Amino acid sequence: MPVYTISELKDKDSIRVFLERDKGYAAYALGDLEPPYDAHATWHGAHVDDELEGVALIYGGLEPPALFLMGGNPAVSALLMYGVGPNEVYFTARPEQQPLLEMWYTLTKPTAMYRMRVTKEKYKPGEESKFPIRRLGPDDLEDVNAFFELGAEADERIIAFTAQQVEDGFFHGIHLEEKLIAAAGTHLVAKQAKMGALGNVLTHPDYRGKGLGSATSNAVAAALFEEGIETIVLNVAQDNQPALKIYEGLGFERVGPFVEGQAKRH
Repeated sequence: MPVYTISELKDKDSIRVFLERDKGYAAYALGDLEPPYDAHATWHGAHVDDELEGVALIYGGLEPPALFLMGGNPAVSALLMYGVGPNEVYFTARPEQQPLLEMWYTLTKPTAMYRMRVTKEKYKPGEESKFPIRRLGPDDLEDVNAFFELGAEADERIIAFTAQQVEDGFFHGIHLEEKLIAAAGTHLVAKQAKMGALGNVLTHPDYRGKGLGSATSNAVAAALFEEGIETIVLNVAQDNQPALKIYEGLGFERVGPFVEGQAKRH
């Protein structure tokens, strides 16, 4: 087995070159190289001589912090053995690296996911919504968080949002009698990479099957493309067939599997 040197990485250009070996899988991490996300990002690398063979990103802007792993299994194993990252994390890794994580962490509900991607040229706008859609802002934060609590109760892995996230990102919603019944938003908007991450798509259980998820997703995508974003990515559980159907109908393609979930160090 090679002997790895583990060290903190500061050179964003070298990190970017490594991540761009697999832009689909590393899309969110590439975004974390840019402001304002880079202020929360700490990077570690596994080197053999001068060759970078593995990367671990610890993103402290979430609770628990996110841990992203990329590289060959020996390099990822070396990073985990070194102890990069806090004791509790929300991890993203390749499926074949789950056993490596389990050597050091107890995993809670690891979920098999797909990363999906669409370019502006391949995007297929959905039908115009029969319901009015409007952009959500900081004044809507209380309603937004209350609405997404529905998803948390249904174990749909929704987290709370801050006013800054809603203001800096792109969130769109549908109201019925002043009640929020569907919404979609962004996880990040990386203007330098011209990449946005669509997420937080949720429809009230009483209004599902009416195309509202597609309509709100379409509104967010349109706003991103208007902003100059050229590529949109998203994450979807592999067993979420309704969501896969929506996104594939909008032109998204699967670019690779991964696994995510919470983990606590043994």
